[in-house]
Amino acid sequence: MARARAAFPVGLYGTLLLALCWLLLPELLRPVERLLLGIACLPQRFLSHAGGQPALAAEPHARARLFELRRGLWQRSREHDVERARPLLAAGLEPLPCRVRQAQRRGGHGQPCELVLDRSYEELAGCSDLVTCGDVLLGFLARPGVGAAEKDRPADPARVLLLNHPFSREVAARVQLADGVDLNCVVGPAAIVDPAPMRTTLHDDPYRAARLQRGDAAVRTLALDAPWIGAVPAGLLVGHTRIWGYDTGGDTLTIGLYVATPFDPRAVPQVVLWQSVAGLAPDDREPARAPARAFALPDGTGGRWLVTAKVALPDGAAVVQDGVCLGTVRAVAFGQALCTSFAASRHAWSLWLLPDDPRLSPQGLYGQVAFADAATAWFQLHGDDQRLPAGFLFTGGNGAYCPAGLLIGRAEPDLDVHLLRIALPARAGAQQVEVVVGGT
Repeated sequence: MARARAAFPVGLYGTLLLALCWLLLPELLRPVERLLLGIACLPQRFLSHAGGQPALAAEPHARARLFELRRGLWQRSREHDVERARPLLAAGLEPLPCRVRQAQRRGGHGQPCELVLDRSYEELAGCSDLVTCGDVLLGFLARPGVGAAEKDRPADPARVLLLNHPFSREVAARVQLADGVDLNCVVGPAAIVDPAPMRTTLHDDPYRAARLQRGDAAVRTLALDAPWIGAVPAGLLVGHTRIWGYDTGGDTLTIGLYVATPFDPRAVPQVVLWQSVAGLAPDDREPARAPARAFALPDGTGGRWLVTAKVALPDGAAVVQDGVCLGTVRAVAFGQALCTSFAASRHAWSLWLLPDDPRLSPQGLYGQVAFADAATAWFQLHGDDQRLPAGFLFTGGNGAYCPAGLLIGRAEPDLDVHLLRIALPARAGAQQVEVVVGGT
């Protein structure tokens, strides 16, 4: 028995148990991981200070050009979003554009069902609960202490409950069919496992609804005759129909009539709220930034840096130089962070495209970098392929510390590979940068 106890590999099993805990409870051991990574980065930090290269500031005309591009992005997005929401303008409401921080929580069809805005509930207290993007009804503004926002406080960032949210209101709608006779129904959230984010119920002609064979019909809001406090104006786009059923060899035995959203909620960089009286102005405040230095790491691609600052850096914060977003960071100890460039990233991004053609509205995109070289990244969109115009690419809503409106680079469609080709600025050596450390 004594020999058996001595031969038991306590150290091996203890190490395996620790590794298992690290995998199953990453948040619990995250501070230890950051401390160890911070210690490992200290030699690189001191060596970089000794042999770093001086960084030059952007020329005045480059800064002026960037300011002009961003001003055009805000102005054109507001004009196009407000111009297409005519039912709300006709109701006498005043528009208030708000940037989106991020999309979160899974709702119908597994899509995100909440948008977090860059304004608090207190700031939006005088707004209607209707939230739109162009002529699309996205959902409803949550209220602190009520329903899904029961634990929210008035000072917290406001949340939008999209139409596929379990707590979202149902809306009366009409399906615009090809024969010219509309099908009236009620649209509400679908389940996570359903084939589309929303589902229709209470059809005014159930037999006709069960005989539908083709989808892609526009679904728009329908005004109810009885006035009530939660009324929705008629004419706002909800989505397009999706038929779900059995294929019987030519015809489809329809089981359910669903509604697909016009675009991915993660691709929405800005929404419009509506005020009964014009009070709040569009928010042009810049997020808080901390000065820092970025030192290139020898990873073989030039796409990663060690970022050092005098303050603690948050996870997911954008690293900015002369208004251009270089990438996002993963924080470690001692005011350090590891930055991965946009080109070297492998996670999905929410982006905002400003077309060169002034007649086109800015477009929200969602996808990830497929591959890249030293000066170019090829971006692949999630979902259906789109024919995108050439223009300038900005960040969308990628979290509290990566706000919308940071320039990524020049973008053009690459027809050979059906991807978006993005020209990136060249970066080398030590860089004077800024890191976003606070919201607007």
